[in-house]
Amino acid sequence: MWVRKSSRQLVRERRALWVSFRGPLIVFVSFFLGTLGIGIQGPRDAASQAGWPDTFPKILVNAAFIAAAFAVGSYALQVARGRRIELFGGARVVMCDTCHRVKRPDGKKLCECGGAFDDFDHWTWIEEDRVDSG
Repeated sequence: MWVRKSSRQLVRERRALWVSFRGPLIVFVSFFLGTLGIGIQGPRDAASQAGWPDTFPKILVNAAFIAAAFAVGSYALQVARGRRIELFGGARVVMCDTCHRVKRPDGKKLCECGGAFDDFDHWTWIEEDRVDSG
């Protein structure tokens, strides 16, 4: 059954964002490899090649700097938003606190059943037998 998380659980999850580096690490690796590929290929026209890094170490440094900037930005965005970076379609969802109907937020605060919509991340599923035994 659906149970609302305690305020203690929500605070613990919020604090865990400060040490969650999986999303920013994936952003770093993606941007590093992409920038490295572009750096190795280089510009196609002669005018742009004049300011292009001409050695592999310079290309590595540029790729690492650009990737680090995007990773730091994604980490800051994660902490500011209060939720992990979802790289593969983690859309925000709300759930009715009465009938537990799930939907994407559309501005409506009240469900048809009379309940209020709450952020889905504030809820957790607990098996009935765990509730009865403890």
